[in-house]
Amino acid sequence: MAISELITSPEDARQRGAYPSIFKPLVTTEGLLFRLPISSRVLTPVQLSKLSEILLPLGAARVGICSRGTLEVSSISPEVFTPAIRDAIVATAEVEPAFFVDHSPLFGLDPTEDPATARLVTLLKERTAPLAARLGNTVHLIVDGRGAITLDGLDADVCVTAQGNDLWAVTIGGGKPQTVDFDTAVSTTLALLSALAALGPEACASDLFVPYSNKTASTKSPRLGRIGLLGGGTSFALSLPKDGLPASALQKLAQAASSAYVPALRLAPHSVLMIDSASDAIIASARESGLV
Repeated sequence: MAISELITSPEDARQRGAYPSIFKPLVTTEGLLFRLPISSRVLTPVQLSKLSEILLPLGAARVGICSRGTLEVSSISPEVFTPAIRDAIVATAEVEPAFFVDHSPLFGLDPTEDPATARLVTLLKERTAPLAARLGNTVHLIVDGRGAITLDGLDADVCVTAQGNDLWAVTIGGGKPQTVDFDTAVSTTLALLSALAALGPEACASDLFVPYSNKTASTKSPRLGRIGLLGGGTSFALSLPKDGLPASALQKLAQAASSAYVPALRLAPHSVLMIDSASDAIIASARESGLV
């Protein structure tokens, strides 16, 4: 095993700042586990096929989607997981930095989402970039445009939720939501993240506000099936098993999607995979692979 840093127990993983990244995997009884926050939550079939191809020789590798819409790879044999393998995986797709903005994988494409959501996400990404190096990878910022894909039930240090009429509910930690206008939502979010950055990468909202409960109750199940997009296209949402799929099954699906000219595969919260422009044949192939 040539990776120098490991999280050696679930107890370590629960500590603030301990996150099973590809640079610091978690050791489990089944092998190594790590998460890959894919940029914009979008992979092409070719990228997914290449990722699966890299994983196939690494043991009984499984690939899933965790509750936040992050790709999760597990059951990797530690003996063969080298820096070269790690770099090959990272090179297959654009990976988000340690701190990133959580949003719907249909960002900018969902006709039911608040139309200002894309502008808010883009602005917050730009404004938080200088802070990213000083924020820990367990600091979470959610922007929820209240579209087809629910972000309910996800933990957040700051959650900004559309209320309509250019109003946004800003929730810090588990506090009471404050309804404000667009500009105030931006300034409030940046003020909180700046304070956390000043404290260092192990800081979170509970260091600044008490009482604190960063988990909100989910009010609805993930939406599955065909979802309409702006411009007349569609994306079909299917649920993955909680423990993911074997890399071989995912590679088979990715190859079928590539042959059918599927433009994108989207990673949605609550273990959902979305397939853009999916034909009935591709949906059938996905279900044969273990999605429901």
